[in-house]
Amino acid sequence: AAVTDLTDYWNGLGRTLDPSVFKPGSTYSFSAMAMQNTTASEHFKLSLEYNDASGTQSWDIVAEADGSKGEWVQLENTEYTIPAGASGMTLYVETDETTTPFFVDEAVGGVKGAKYTADVVKPTETPAGSLTGDVNSDKKVDLLDIVALQKYLLGLDQTISNDATDLNKDNRIDIFDLGLLKGLVIRKQNNPDPEPTEPPTEAPTEAPTEKPTEAAPQRVDGVFYNTADVSWIDPNKPMVALAFDDGPIGGPDAQNPIRIQNAISENGGHSTFFYWGERIAGNEAEIKRAHDLGMEIANHTWTHPDMTTLSADQQREQIMKTANKLTELTGETDFLIRPPYLKTNDSFSSVAKSCNSALINCSVYSNDWDGASKDAIKNTILTAMQNGSLNGAVVLMHENYPTTAGAIEEVAPILKANGWQMVTVSEMFKAKGKTLYNGKLYNKLSDAN
Repeated sequence: AAVTDLTDYWNGLGRTLDPSVFKPGSTYSFSAMAMQNTTASEHFKLSLEYNDASGTQSWDIVAEADGSKGEWVQLENTEYTIPAGASGMTLYVETDETTTPFFVDEAVGGVKGAKYTADVVKPTETPAGSLTGDVNSDKKVDLLDIVALQKYLLGLDQTISNDATDLNKDNRIDIFDLGLLKGLVIRKQNNPDPEPTEPPTEAPTEAPTEKPTEAAPQRVDGVFYNTADVSWIDPNKPMVALAFDDGPIGGPDAQNPIRIQNAISENGGHSTFFYWGERIAGNEAEIKRAHDLGMEIANHTWTHPDMTTLSADQQREQIMKTANKLTELTGETDFLIRPPYLKTNDSFSSVAKSCNSALINCSVYSNDWDGASKDAIKNTILTAMQNGSLNGAVVLMHENYPTTAGAIEEVAPILKANGWQMVTVSEMFKAKGKTLYNGKLYNKLSDAN
């Protein structure tokens, strides 16, 4: 983001904090990158504006640092405690008593102690045979290289130059290289260098067609495009896909999905969340948080109708309207679908196939929607664990019940202690070498070929 035309020193770029996610009195990690290209040096601040317990507007400095002209500087505090009783919280990146224009990138807030930004390196050296930042090998560094790298990181069909793209030289191509590339392009736009008039003296390294650590998934007609990272999963250990419907949610129940996310993440797992499209507006932060934690984002249609009562065109609208919104929030393009009320028919299967989506129901029912207590939900899962039916199962749950959140907070550590892996639906199938087909309905792992 570019912050320009400031009319006062306290002008800056702000982001409102959701108090159900960033709770007053609790400690979190915050980080942001800032850069200015006007003065020899500028003092940047990451500041929190809030109303204290008495309602008085207050400000607090979260982090600060000096940034030289043309250099990115990191504003970071890995253990910042939000003042107790705070409300109306907005986090700002701003300068110190100047109206110097500046840029902001890679702004992140999350769990206490987490460090989000790789070592900041100004990529001035050109690797042999390639131009630093020339992702698409067109002998120049510009916005097209940013687009190419974004497509590559999303698993789309994009060839890149490995040497030119690994800007921080850690032998990996990831989001940190994208952040450095953005900074490099901005600097070149503000201080353009002469474009090379001759090709490099050495032939460029042949562009790889695969990611360095794992082959990029390929789109195959009729096959669900499964981009799940399963490198952390042991396929020989038992695993279960806990799947939650009917989010995102706000209001008094907004803490329930956060409790569920925390319990699963803190015990080393992931889960799948099937989101109800018309509920997304105003609750986007929940979905982004789940995605950042490695949860699978999935589709529960737009208005949650009985899809078997709709025409094919209406079914397609229910799917795609939600999918388009989820793509805006996550950058993902293909989503599993949970049919509302678990109802499907041939028409819905055909439409789902045309929308590149597989259908997921379940083999274990929590009965949380039917008034099951916390202990009853817990016992259902633990009984299935003990009799073996939980292994390879998809468990149907809903994120809007405090009973479900409480059960998961107790079940997750038990599963972990007993050697079970909590995985997403896509992770479970991929880790076991199973293929998901678009339009087909799956209740458990054994339904797949």
